[in-house]
Amino acid sequence: HCISQWGHSFRPEYAEIPEAIGRIVAGRTGSARTASVVGERPRPPILAVTATATEAVRRDIVDLLDLDLADVPVALSPDRPEIQYFVEHCRNRQDRDVRVVQIVEAFRSQSAIVYVPTRRDTARIAALLRAAGHVARPYHGALESSERMHTEDAFRHGELDVVVATKAFGMGIDKPDIALIVHLEMPATIEEYVQETGRAARGAVEGKGPAVGTAVLLTMPRDCSIHRIFVKGAAPGIEQVRRVWSRLSDGVHAYDPDELDRVDDSGADQESVAVALAVHYLQEDGALCRRLDTPWRGRVSVMSDTLQRFDDLQAEEPELAQRGRRIVELVDRLGTDEYRAEAWSKHLDRRATDIAADLLELNRRDILGFSVWKHAWTLERTGGASPGWAAIEAKAEDRRAAVAGKSQQAKKLARRRSGCRVREMLAYFDAEALETCGRCDLCTELERPWADSHISREGLLESLPKRRIVLQLLDDTRGARYSRRNLERTLVGSVGTAEHALPERLAGHHLCGRLAFLGAPGVTQCVDGLIEHGLARTASAERDGTTYDRVEIADAGRAYLKRIS
Repeated sequence: HCISQWGHSFRPEYAEIPEAIGRIVAGRTGSARTASVVGERPRPPILAVTATATEAVRRDIVDLLDLDLADVPVALSPDRPEIQYFVEHCRNRQDRDVRVVQIVEAFRSQSAIVYVPTRRDTARIAALLRAAGHVARPYHGALESSERMHTEDAFRHGELDVVVATKAFGMGIDKPDIALIVHLEMPATIEEYVQETGRAARGAVEGKGPAVGTAVLLTMPRDCSIHRIFVKGAAPGIEQVRRVWSRLSDGVHAYDPDELDRVDDSGADQESVAVALAVHYLQEDGALCRRLDTPWRGRVSVMSDTLQRFDDLQAEEPELAQRGRRIVELVDRLGTDEYRAEAWSKHLDRRATDIAADLLELNRRDILGFSVWKHAWTLERTGGASPGWAAIEAKAEDRRAAVAGKSQQAKKLARRRSGCRVREMLAYFDAEALETCGRCDLCTELERPWADSHISREGLLESLPKRRIVLQLLDDTRGARYSRRNLERTLVGSVGTAEHALPERLAGHHLCGRLAFLGAPGVTQCVDGLIEHGLARTASAERDGTTYDRVEIADAGRAYLKRIS
C-alpha cells in the first residue's frame, strides 16, 4: 500500500522497492550511482499484500511492481463481522466531549482507543477521562520516542485502559483484546476509518478478548474541519516547492525536514506530507537525488570499556579509533550524551553524515552505544537545469483533487442516515456485501450501553482539576509577562491566526487547550476564583505605551501545587 500512496512521506524507502527489484534482476550491486553489473538473475517471487486497497490502488501496485499475474489479484473482503458500528450525533463540542466519556465509561476497565484529529485534543480528552477515573494517556507524533514507546508498552500489557491518540497510534499495535474504538470525528479517508476501527476485537476468532468489538463515530454540525487542513496539506503549492528548492545547496547535504520549510503547525500529525511531496516531485523531475537518511537526534552511550576497545581498534583502524576518541571527549566536554547533528558538526568540524556514519559503525562493533530517534534527509541537487515547474504543479493539483474526493466520500459515510454503513464501506473497496449487515445502527436496532450513563457535564466540571491546571500554567510562565487574556486563550485552546496568534511558547505548551471543556467564560471564572482565594494575583504591565492586565501565581498558589503534587 505504501508503494502506491504513502511512500513519499510515511516511509520513503517503500517508493524504492520497484527500483530495488529491478537492480536484483539486473544483477547490480552497490548504490544506484556506483552499481556494477554482476550478471543477470531471475526475477524473485513477489507477494504484495495490503489490508485496505481500492481497485485503483490494486492496479497501481500491480503496475509499479510490474506483476505478471496469471489471474486477477486475490481480493478478500476487508469486512470484520465481529465489529458493531455506531454513529452518535452530538449538538456541539461540549456535548461531544461528554459523550466520549459516557461511551468509554460503559466499557470501564476494558482496552479502548479514542482517535482524535489534533494533538491538543489528545491531552484534553485524556484529562477528561482521567477526571472520570480512567487510566488514560495521550499519544501523538510530536511526543518523544521514549514516551511513545512507554505508552505503547503500557497499553499492550494492560497497564493502561485508554489511549487518546491521533492517527499516529496503531501501526504495529496487534493487541487482541481491544473492546472499543471511538472516533471524535470522521478520519479524512474511509481507508483510515476501516484501518482504525479494525483494531477492535482482533482476538475474537481465537477467543482472546471480547467476542464483539464496538466502533463509535461521533458527529456534530460543521465538524470535520480538519479535513480542509489535510486536503490543503495533501500536496504542496508550487511556491512551497520553489522555496524548498531554493533552500537546497549544491552538493550532498543533510536537512532537518521540520526546518526545511517550516509552516504553521495544525497539530494534525500529517508527518510533513507537503514538504516530503515537494522533495518527491523534485526527485521525479530528476532535479534532486535523495540519499539514505542520516541520524539527526539521538543518544550516545559511553560504556565502561569503551576506551579499552579504542586501544584494540587502534591497531586495526587507527583513524576510526582517533575519531571515536574525539567523540567521547566531546561527550565529556558538553556534559550530555544527547546527539545533535548540527551542533556536533560544528564542534568536531566534520559533516554530520560522516559523524553519524562513525557512530553507527562504532555501535555495530559494540564499542559505544548509539540510539537514534530522529533522522534528517540527505539530498543532492542534480544537474544545472531548473525543475519542470508546470509539470510539478499539475501533479500537485491532481493529488490534492484526489484527496479532496476521498474526504467527501468519508464525510458522506459519516453523515449517512439510511441504508447500511457496512455495505457502503465495502462498496468503497469494491467488495461484495449483504443488503443489510445486521451490526450497524442504521440497518439494525442495536443496544447502546452508554445510553443511560450517569456521567454528566456538571459532574465532569466538578472532577476536572481546574485549579491545578491554571496554577501550573501560571507557574510555568513566571517572568514571561504574558497578558491575562493570552493565558486564558491558552487554556481554552484559542491559538488564533496571523497577527492575533498566541505566542509560540503558549501555543506549544502542553496545557494549551486543556480547559477547552470549560469554555472561555468558565476559564475566566476559574481564574477569578484563584485570585479571590489568594492563590493568584493580578498585576499590570505596559508594552508600546499600552497598559494591559496580567495574572501571576502567588506564593500560596505555589504552595498549593507543591502540596498536591
